[in-house]
Amino acid sequence: MRAFSMTLFALALLVSACSKTAPEPVDVTGTWYGSTCAPMQIDSCAIELRLTQTGTSITGTYNYTTIGGTVEGTVSGSSVSMTFTYPATSYSNCVAATVSGNEMVGTLGCGSQQGQGKFDVKRD
Repeated sequence: MRAFSMTLFALALLVSACSKTAPEPVDVTGTWYGSTCAPMQIDSCAIELRLTQTGTSITGTYNYTTIGGTVEGTVSGSSVSMTFTYPATSYSNCVAATVSGNEMVGTLGCGSQQGQGKFDVKRD
């Protein structure tokens, strides 16, 4: 009986050691301010994001000085992937960033005509 109990205990330890859980996603809900400039961008680089997160899904809005639109994306651990859609056209652009506390830093551009630029925002 003791050998059987030890076997079950060892099996339970093995299963718990082998099962990896995904890291909890950071929460990006809130208002973020900062800058994001593509190399050929001619208007202001200032941006405001208003994001809501449900689980690993992100939705919200963005506003530049002269244009605004919608944001959709996902969070995995501290990595964020978002797509900015410009409502007046069919054009969209994406952001890949990492969140650390109240700062999100990464790149703007995913095969866009403007090339890649810096993305740096802080939560209000």
